Amino acid sequence: MTDAAPLDCSSQQRNDTSTPAAAAGVKEAVGRSVDGHRVLLVDDQPMIGEAVRRLLADQADMTFAFCKDGSKAVMTAEEFQPTVILQDLVMPDIDGLDLVGQFRSHAGTEKIPVIMLSATEEAATKAQLLEAGANDYLIKLPHQIELIARIRVHSEAYKRLLERDAAFGALERSLAELTREREKSERLLRNILPDPIAERLKNNVSTIAESFSSVSVLFADLCGFTTFSERVDASQLVDLLDDIFSAFDHLANAYGVEKIKTIGDAYMAV
Repeated sequence: MTDAAPLDCSSQQRNDTSTPAAAAGVKEAVGRSVDGHRVLLVDDQPMIGEAVRRLLADQADMTFAFCKDGSKAVMTAEEFQPTVILQDLVMPDIDGLDLVGQFRSHAGTEKIPVIMLSATEEAATKAQLLEAGANDYLIKLPHQIELIARIRVHSEAYKRLLERDAAFGALERSLAELTREREKSERLLRNILPDPIAERLKNNVSTIAESFSSVSVLFADLCGFTTFSERVDASQLVDLLDDIFSAFDHLANAYGVEKIKTIGDAYMAV
């Protein structure tokens, strides 16, 4: 077991086995995967903290931290990023039921499994805690085998939940990017082609061309444009063409004419 305990919540100090860099690494891992099992015990009695630490001491894949100040438990959990929280029911500075509610109301701890520890085994108390969001309930001090087994079960379930949420998040981002690219492609397509043709391409219609027995083709250009363009500033020329072709577009729409394209000063429609 990697020992990050005893963690004094009042001073937020750890021994050398749990460095800020290691904590940052765990935070980066949340949402993808977390190596091993990180166990945070919240209990006002250091004696219980030491007892639990010893129960987990021979578990090489477990990192343990102890918080004796219940009022700082949420802050400690957000920093330590446990995969399981062991929490005492009766503490002098905070009600155990209220603390479960605090864990469930904070984004950084809302999904972390909480295993309650208590000297009482009243069914009504268990029901209240489970309704408040606790995941399990153990009589303290539990047998080592049972404690380790429950920690592993809840920790593994939580890590699978993180991986699932990360996969869903990646899928949502990919779908959003795909939607943006599709919308971009459709806008580009409709800028190049008439709407009916663009719609057929979008719907994978094999034949996109329309057939007419006879058509009239309009091909117009501006007389003297080449000479005129040599005497006018480029930006003014572009603005002038934009005004002229906008007027053409308005007339085309008004008379049901289909604009095909513009090339330089030329305007083609059918």
